[in-house]
Amino acid sequence: MQRIGQFLQAQHVPSTWSDLLRDSGVMQAVWKTTVPEALQPYLHVGRLQDHELVVFATNGSVAAKLRLLTPTMLNKLQKQGLEVTSIRVRVQVLSASQPSIKPKRTVSTAASRQLQQLAESLGESPLSEVIKRLASHR
Repeated sequence: MQRIGQFLQAQHVPSTWSDLLRDSGVMQAVWKTTVPEALQPYLHVGRLQDHELVVFATNGSVAAKLRLLTPTMLNKLQKQGLEVTSIRVRVQVLSASQPSIKPKRTVSTAASRQLQQLAESLGESPLSEVIKRLASHR
């Protein structure tokens, strides 16, 4: 399998496409230096057209946060020499991943004994029943 750079150098792709890919790579690199580190995994740059930068967010809360930061982000991008006058934020939800398998949690034998004693000291109550159930998770 060829790397994308080798593929582009082999002239299999029109030069406008290779220019587009190079520009988007540069834009993504500049964007990563501008956006707060906590938001980086949830955002990626789309296209820059007519001085408008399109940014894709993985969920609505990240998009809302970015919309609040838009004036600051515009200033930072302009200071880096990019001619960006507006940022359009779009939500592009990622496809659902496989649900993670949760490990079965257990209680040590000593902890189970102490929980049983606590449940017995409480008498008959809803809390006592819950503690007994928790103690049985060995």
